[in-house]
Amino acid sequence: MKDYKTINFLTCGHVDDGKSTLIGRLLYDIDVVPDDHIEAARNEEGEIDYALFTDGLEDERRQGITIDVAHRYFRYEDCRYRIADTPGHLEYMRNMAVAAVTSDVAVILVDAIHGVRLQTVEYSKIAKFFGVRQFLVAINKMDAVDYSEAQYNKIKEHYLREFGAHSTDCDIEFVPVSALLGDNIVTKSDEMPWYKGKTIMEFLKKADQHTLTNDNFRLPIQHVIKDEEGTRWYGGTLHGKSLTVGDSLTSIETEQTATVTGIYHSGKSVEQADKRQAIAISLAEDIDLSRGAVLSKSDNPGCVAEAFHAEILWIDKKLEGKESFQGMMKMHHSEVQAQVAIEGENGVLKSGKVYLSQAIAMDPFDENPHTGLFILIDPYTERVAGVGTVGKLIPLHYQGASAI
Repeated sequence: MKDYKTINFLTCGHVDDGKSTLIGRLLYDIDVVPDDHIEAARNEEGEIDYALFTDGLEDERRQGITIDVAHRYFRYEDCRYRIADTPGHLEYMRNMAVAAVTSDVAVILVDAIHGVRLQTVEYSKIAKFFGVRQFLVAINKMDAVDYSEAQYNKIKEHYLREFGAHSTDCDIEFVPVSALLGDNIVTKSDEMPWYKGKTIMEFLKKADQHTLTNDNFRLPIQHVIKDEEGTRWYGGTLHGKSLTVGDSLTSIETEQTATVTGIYHSGKSVEQADKRQAIAISLAEDIDLSRGAVLSKSDNPGCVAEAFHAEILWIDKKLEGKESFQGMMKMHHSEVQAQVAIEGENGVLKSGKVYLSQAIAMDPFDENPHTGLFILIDPYTERVAGVGTVGKLIPLHYQGASAI
């Protein structure tokens, strides 16, 4: 079997910047959309709604449990591609952070009419903070501005001005596109002869892969459901190593152990699940698990902590000079009250300690990024105040080892 290169990329931008249309048009232009889907997407005038094609890919939401990020897949020439399809709303910013952890490329959508918005820069900062170093800024809807080179350059300069201080060691490229008409998606546009760069597909084909050196098995529980026979199924996205029926898992919070008796993925029962798959599992033993709990392999235990060192990137600029913060912290599927004490800074990053109202399962970010990233919510505005990564833990206890 041929070993295909796999490129993971995320798409993000304002909710109205045309993300779904761009993905759909790309799939249409590389001829991976079935004919019946094309016909179903035509309106009465025969025009195609390209945004509908994203529903025709493998969508992990279809297995009956809700997940943070929908992962969609396709293959083109000698590469496989995995799209992390993130919502465009600010309240889902943690989802975008989760997607960035495993992404090689961030495709940032900008509307050519409205230009760079607050979210454009915020999403770029978060992607960079969580490890993305390759950025493709797709300036969409160029047809709506008469394919203006001047407007393209204006937006490009604005983006670099706003994101420039955060973009050291990043590779940033820009491409003017019309997702609706297919300009510079897969085929070079005849409407913009002044543009000499790559199409979106050409950029993705030449992108570099990055790999996680540490990625321990973790299964954060998103929710628990009970089937008609009374069996409890625990749903979440698998991180790290694969999982097989018969494996022994341990609740990091309670240290209770149970054996996996069933795995459900993509609408069917399977014997094994791989990392990054959204799954539901059943267990032989009845242990205490609810939303926010985290399962580990029994031979690779985790840690429960109520305080930790952290690096924080403030999204709310009003907080940049503050020495403390109090609000809600969201980590994997846990939500707890948190108090932050800032102790130093390294450029735009702040370092300090985070104290929680109760202990939860977590890992240092460099050991497992999926259970080592968090967001902070302003209690007054209910907006994202900052994003952060877990450093050295100040644990409640550590399974299999003495307290740090």
